[in-house]
Amino acid sequence: MLKTTLNLSNPDLIKQHCLIKDGWHAANDNATIKVSNPFNGDVIGTVPSLTTADVNDAVTYSHKAQITWAAKTPQERAQLLQKWADLIDANKEDLAIIMTAEQGKPLAESRGEIGYANSFIRWFAEEGKRVYGDV
Repeated sequence: MLKTTLNLSNPDLIKQHCLIKDGWHAANDNATIKVSNPFNGDVIGTVPSLTTADVNDAVTYSHKAQITWAAKTPQERAQLLQKWADLIDANKEDLAIIMTAEQGKPLAESRGEIGYANSFIRWFAEEGKRVYGDV
């Protein structure tokens, strides 16, 4: 993708690889799928077309990451979720531009969706601190 095509303040938000384990990776066979803007048909990027082995690796590493996450205290988890929400807020306009290009929806709708989704992240960050004894 030409990162300048979308005129983003932070073009590094565009990732054309998959986050597996500790970094961004292409498919093992380097196969990709084009991502097109449904409004005008422009190709705005590519994503890896993962093989079964790629997906199995992702699941394995995700399971290991969940064990690490489970070992964190509720306060540590809340802090990480709040940091994530802060990053979303700091990049909300660029994220809305990307969402609009990927989905063809109006920019105002994308902006609203970003804010609404981020409110849930913040809610769960706070709610996770509470211990009710339920499982």
